[in-house]
Amino acid sequence: ITNRKFKFMKKYLLFIGIDISKSWIDASLTIDGEKAKMTHRRFSNTKKGIAQLLSWVELHSNKLGLSRSWLFCMEHTGVYTLPLCAFLEYNQVDFVIESALRIKRSLGIRRGKDDKSDSKDIAHYAYLHSKRLKVSPLPAERMMQLKNLLAHRARLVKQRTMLKSSIKEFKSFMPEHFSPDCIEEDSKELIKLLSSKIRSVEKQMLNIIEEDKELDRLYMFVISV
Repeated sequence: ITNRKFKFMKKYLLFIGIDISKSWIDASLTIDGEKAKMTHRRFSNTKKGIAQLLSWVELHSNKLGLSRSWLFCMEHTGVYTLPLCAFLEYNQVDFVIESALRIKRSLGIRRGKDDKSDSKDIAHYAYLHSKRLKVSPLPAERMMQLKNLLAHRARLVKQRTMLKSSIKEFKSFMPEHFSPDCIEEDSKELIKLLSSKIRSVEKQMLNIIEEDKELDRLYMFVISV
C-alpha cells in the first residue's frame, strides 16, 4: 500500500461504478454516463474475483482503444471495501470512495434499487462529477491499523455497555424469584472478559503509536492539552 496524497483528478475516459457487499462486487462501465448503454458484470469479493474485475475492465478498455485513464468509484461500505481498494492502490489505479448520502443527494430519489442499478448510478455519478472528485488513497499502514483497532474497541465497549445496562434493568424491574443467578453471573463474567479485551486493544494501539516517532509526538501533544 502506497501513501499517495489526495490529488485532483486527471482526465478520465472510462468510469467504473462499484457496488460492494460482503460476497459480491457489482461493476458497471461507462464512457458517457448513459446508463442504458452501460456494461455490467458481477464478481466475487475475493482476491480471484477482484483480479478478474481488473482484467475485465482492461479488456473493455482495450476494445474501446482507451489508455489506462480509468476511474473507479464506490460507496463506503467499511471492511468490505478494503480488499478492492488495496488491490487498486497496489496496481496504481485511481479510485474514489464517496458517501452514500452524497451520491443519493446528487442523483435524487432512485426507483427499483438493486446492486446492478446501484453500480450504474455510481458510474453515472463518477462521470458527472469527475472534474471535482479527488483520489481516495488508503491511509498509511500504521494509520489503517489504528483505525481498525479503534473500530474494534468501539464494538467491544458497546457490547460491554449493553451488558451493564441489561444487568441494571434486570435487577431493577424483575422480581428476585424470577431471576436465575446464572444470568447475572454470566453477564458479569462476560463484562470482565470484554474489559480485558479492551485493555489489550488499547495496549496494541499504544505500541503502534510508540513505534512511530511522528505519531508518538502527536499523541503526547494531544494528551498534554
